[in-house]
Amino acid sequence: GLAVAATGLVLMLVALPRLEHGSNRVVGVAGGLIAIAALAFSGHAATTEPRWLMRWVVPLHALCAAFWLGSLPVLAAALRAEPADRAVRLVDRFSAHAIGAVAVILALGAVLAVVQVAHVAMLWQSAYGAALLGKLATVALLLGVAIHNKWWRTPRIATDAAALPGLRRAIRIEYALFA
Repeated sequence: GLAVAATGLVLMLVALPRLEHGSNRVVGVAGGLIAIAALAFSGHAATTEPRWLMRWVVPLHALCAAFWLGSLPVLAAALRAEPADRAVRLVDRFSAHAIGAVAVILALGAVLAVVQVAHVAMLWQSAYGAALLGKLATVALLLGVAIHNKWWRTPRIATDAAALPGLRRAIRIEYALFA
């Protein structure tokens, strides 16, 4: 699993400096998909039954999280460089895709939790349960920031360009919560 992930990461790094060339984009995307696919052969997917299910759930869960996380710096950069009307369209476009990604993250996260936590008491009696509770708290905060951005900050930037720094700051908060 580690060698496969490393191969994918190397492909992404090789492609990164020249993404404006179509072939480098293909190499970068292929590298990312290879790195995500490596998750099907390690961790939860490799050690937890039913493996046939976990080999799909774990990488898809990570892929949707990677979409959300990977989009944030690009979105913040666009908000700095683009005029307010274009920024609103970009945020709306990201938001439309993010809603689907978040739904998949939550659904697959629930599957992971059900498979990993045999009974509710494991949430406070095991290291995995404690980590899961911490992750759930962080996801709740992330969703709170994202919902606030969607329903309050984004509509404001459509009418008030001075609201852009607040949205960029909120995106940095999302990124910090991911970290």
